[in-house]
Amino acid sequence: MDTVLSPRASNEFNGGSVLIYGFCLLLPVTFRAIVHFLKEDSGVNSIASIHLFHGTPAPNNVAFGW
Repeated sequence: MDTVLSPRASNEFNGGSVLIYGFCLLLPVTFRAIVHFLKEDSGVNSIASIHLFHGTPAPNNVAFGW
């Protein structure tokens, strides 16, 4: 159990460098997901440059299959 929960809390990192590089690779992916989540148009037009159609009923659902 000492391997999972150490008896003493400290700021020492005893893991491998692969974990640090993997974390650095995941940071841009996480940032991209947050941007798509927070953009007004979900990044469809402003990031991917997909043309959005306007009308009633919403033609985007039919055109893009969403």
